[in-house]
Amino acid sequence: MSKDIANQVNKIIDSIDFTAIWPDFEPHPFAIEQYWSDAHYDPQLLAARAVHNMFRDYLQQLGDMRQPDEVLLGVYPHDLDNYRLKLAENHFLTRAVTDNSMMDLQQFVVLREARRRILGEAMLQEQIAETAYGLAEYAGLAALNQICRAKFMEELQGHLTILRNPRYLFDIRLVSRSVGCLICFALRSLGINFYHSLPESRTIYDHIPQIPNEIDEIFNELEKNGIYSQDRKPGIRI
Repeated sequence: MSKDIANQVNKIIDSIDFTAIWPDFEPHPFAIEQYWSDAHYDPQLLAARAVHNMFRDYLQQLGDMRQPDEVLLGVYPHDLDNYRLKLAENHFLTRAVTDNSMMDLQQFVVLREARRRILGEAMLQEQIAETAYGLAEYAGLAALNQICRAKFMEELQGHLTILRNPRYLFDIRLVSRSVGCLICFALRSLGINFYHSLPESRTIYDHIPQIPNEIDEIFNELEKNGIYSQDRKPGIRI
């Protein structure tokens, strides 16, 4: 990387309002070279990638322990009902972001709770992965939104595409990064505060307002339409 590009990146980082991304978040020294291949020498993308990694380091420095068990993620249940519900869940999350819709976000919650009944402990690991991978991705994209709106929208569209395409359903790490990131942007666009003191045990999903009184009613509707069975047992179905 040329000295000129490095200077451009540093200048961009100096212009970012880090506290608008996360309260008390501050920049710290970093090696720009580690982001070369990720951003193809684009100073704006390099700066956003640097913020992504700064935020990941920031979480670690504050003792954040929300890291998924990679062994459990490696044996994520291949359950047909789970994947059907997850594809629908992804649909509502993307609409919550693109349409700034609380109703779609609540539908996302309902389907998530249906999947929790199927997956049990695996659902917790999925939500921890969404938090671990998604928060840093959110920070980098929030920085990019300050730097260049057009490039932010392009990167955001990439995450929307991942959730809309069934081919990515089986890559739990990739999908979790996009889900966690988009939960943050959905909450942010709806004016729902998801900032929290660190370290924290709750996942980013846990910051979505819950609607427990409506969940059983919607479960019954899903069951009536053959989408979900409340009597089914977890297990490999594919």
